[in-house]
Amino acid sequence: MHVFLCRSGHALMAFMLSRQEGKLNRQQTMELGHHILKAHIFKGLSKKTGVSSSVLQALWISCSTDGLSAALVSLRNLYTPNVKVSRLLMLGGANVNYRTEVLNNAPVLCVQAHLGHQETVSLLLEFGANVDVVS
Repeated sequence: MHVFLCRSGHALMAFMLSRQEGKLNRQQTMELGHHILKAHIFKGLSKKTGVSSSVLQALWISCSTDGLSAALVSLRNLYTPNVKVSRLLMLGGANVNYRTEVLNNAPVLCVQAHLGHQETVSLLLEFGANVDVVS
């Protein structure tokens, strides 16, 4: 029962955020990603529809914001990265070569490597981040 209530709460938060007037800001986008992932709304649909739940989640977040890339490089996500939400942002179309507001506008890959966030660096490389970009 507890798991159901938690998932319902996350689903309600995700619906509330995605129904707000206008597009979401960086922080709201990260929060929406968290709630989308926790709600598991599309669980089991891939067998019926042939479309993976990851693709459906990515479509949901990409329709709710214009700032997937900005959310990916938000200060909070740079310094305490949420790898699962970052993956969702990248699946939704976030630019993995997006420039940050730190280290002289360094690309996100440079900042994550500089901070020693190996899991996030691997994720960025998996999604095609340019290793030859100049910081």
